[in-house]
Amino acid sequence: ACMCSGAGSSRKRTWLHGIDGGVDGTVGPHTPSAEGRTQNDRHITALVYNPHGECFATKRPYSWRKELGWHNNYPKCEQHVTAFLDEVLASNASQKVDFAGLVYTNGRYTAPEHMGKVESSRCLTKHGNDDVLLLYDTRVWATKGDPHMGCMEGDLGGRPFLIQGFRGMGTTPSASPLTLLVVAAHFPHPHIATGNFDGQEILRKEVQAAKQSLSVDKILLVADTNFADFMVGSRGSSIMQAIGGGIAYRTTTFAYTCCVSEGIEAFRYKGFDRVISNFGRSMDTKFPLKASQVMKWGAQNMHLPVLGSLELCDEPTTLCGRAAPLRYW
Repeated sequence: ACMCSGAGSSRKRTWLHGIDGGVDGTVGPHTPSAEGRTQNDRHITALVYNPHGECFATKRPYSWRKELGWHNNYPKCEQHVTAFLDEVLASNASQKVDFAGLVYTNGRYTAPEHMGKVESSRCLTKHGNDDVLLLYDTRVWATKGDPHMGCMEGDLGGRPFLIQGFRGMGTTPSASPLTLLVVAAHFPHPHIATGNFDGQEILRKEVQAAKQSLSVDKILLVADTNFADFMVGSRGSSIMQAIGGGIAYRTTTFAYTCCVSEGIEAFRYKGFDRVISNFGRSMDTKFPLKASQVMKWGAQNMHLPVLGSLELCDEPTTLCGRAAPLRYW
């Protein structure tokens, strides 16, 4: 969601920007490209991406004004998004993705064969269905328990969330199986004065229920949070506490990921799309698409994708996971 108002795809085209060297100039962790993966890779990499429903719309059901030049770029937008996701999620990609939270795709993306999927409820909004698709690498992860899901603004109000337990099919560096909850969500816009958001207690209650039923306390959040950096409650620790995960220790950095629009309105909001955890040693951030790329084919309100790579701990995770935060945003 946004506060602001090429031709066909090719699987051979290289879309990725910043996988080997990020747009921030950093060089992140690199996992092996071999087909067989284990949890011993020492990193958990997660993608969050909200291409927005407009990208997949064959007509213009939204309240756009043609004279402003806003359009949905159909089918070019959908073709480019599909090509990008096919490449970044490929089984032989240079940096493997463990989890991907995709917002507003409404079942229009078919994942690679090695990726399993869990689909949220489709929450009805005035613009159509709002949903979250959670993908996971089945070579490394198995689901644990049933998913918890719902709509933060009620069944007819939109803003879906999905909570799924996972168990690693290997061992962590501390030689114990890793279990965690992955929370994929599309947050409502927060209240400016308080930092609270509609449905916060609904989400928090379901997170607590999942933690208790699965005896899991480690949480990885992949979400379009709709929190800009200037807002009350935008820190990673505040967001993690809001959903019932305790203090957030690791988070991707703020970036101008929202949103495709016209002129100076384009990508003026910083911090919406985040990967946040309450465990691990450090989080590396990558931005695999540039705003300049997306503006050529993106639909209105489309966000930029964010990759977060969480380094696991050498020592027991309870000690490393309880360390003081490296970042406070």
